[in-house]
Amino acid sequence: MDTDNCELSRHVLPTADCITKPVIELWRDCFGEGEVAGTRVQFMGEETDADEDILYVLSCNGRMASCCHVTRKKNTGMAGMGGVATMSEFRGRGFSRKVCSFALHDFDASGGDVIWLGTSNPVAANLYHSLGFSFLPGTQVMRRLRKGLSDTCFLDGFFKGNSAIVRNGSAACRIPMIPLVTSRLGFAVLDCVAGFYGSEDIVECSCMGIYPAYESVRAANGNWHCIDSGFGRIGGLGSWRSLEGGTVIVDGFWHPNYRAQARELFNSLIDEARMTGARIIMPVADVDEAKVELAAELGATRGPERLWQPRPGLLVPMHDFFV
Repeated sequence: MDTDNCELSRHVLPTADCITKPVIELWRDCFGEGEVAGTRVQFMGEETDADEDILYVLSCNGRMASCCHVTRKKNTGMAGMGGVATMSEFRGRGFSRKVCSFALHDFDASGGDVIWLGTSNPVAANLYHSLGFSFLPGTQVMRRLRKGLSDTCFLDGFFKGNSAIVRNGSAACRIPMIPLVTSRLGFAVLDCVAGFYGSEDIVECSCMGIYPAYESVRAANGNWHCIDSGFGRIGGLGSWRSLEGGTVIVDGFWHPNYRAQARELFNSLIDEARMTGARIIMPVADVDEAKVELAAELGATRGPERLWQPRPGLLVPMHDFFV
C-alpha cells in the first residue's frame, strides 16, 4: 500500500459523469439495480432544494477504489449514509474505513448532529461501530450522534409535538423519515401499504430505503402524505394504494406527540382515495389500540376478525375497517 498513489475527494451532486459512472457501476455490481434506481434522481440533481448529496471517493493509482454517499437534510444537522463499497481488487486494504472516516470528518466539521445508515452485514457493522455508530433497538439501522448529544435529547427535540400540517410526501422527507420509522412507537403495524412494521415484533431493515419504498407506492397508482412539524421534522406518515378487486387500502402511523394531527392525516388519505371510486379498507391490528380508536373516530365499520402473519411464528389478530 505504501507504493500506491491514493487520493480522497469530495463531490457534491450533480457532478461529472467521470465521477458518477464508476460509482454507479460499482453499486450495480455490489448491491444490484435497486441501489442505482433508488438514487438516480439524486445523481441527476433533482432534489437539491431539499438535500445536499455528496459522494466521497478514494482513488488509487488513478482509479476509483472505494466510495460512499451521504445525503444531508438542508438546514438541519441530520444525514444518512449509504453506498459504501470497494472495488473487488482493492478490498482488504482498509479503503472503506478511509472513505467513511473522510465523510464523517466532513459531516462533523459541518456541524452535523446525527447520521444514520443501515446494514445487515456483521463485518460492515463492526467497521461502523468502530467509527462511532450503534444499532437502534429492533433494527438493522445504526446511528452516530454528535459528541455530547444523547439519544434522548435528540428525540425529545425532534418530536416536540408543536403545530404541524399534513401535506403530500416529498423528497424533503427522505432523511426526517428515519427517526420516525426506527423509533419504538408501540404499533405492531406502522404502514402495511408501504411495508413498515413495528420494531418490537419485526426487525426494521430500512434506512435510506424508506423514501424509495414510499415513492414506489406513488408509482403503483397510490400516494403518501406526512405530518410535517417544520424545521426538518416528520411526525407521521401514511399512504394508500389500489388493490385488485376494486378496493383501496389505507394505512399510516404517527408519533404519540402528533395524535392531534393523525385524524387529519387519515382524512386526507381517505379523501384522496375516494376519488378512485373504490371501497376503502383500513387494516388494523387489535393491539394497535390508537388506530382502533382512530378508526372509530373516522366512522369506520369493523369487519370480522382475521389473523395477520407478519413473519413465521407470529400471528396478530386484526380487523378490516371499512370507511
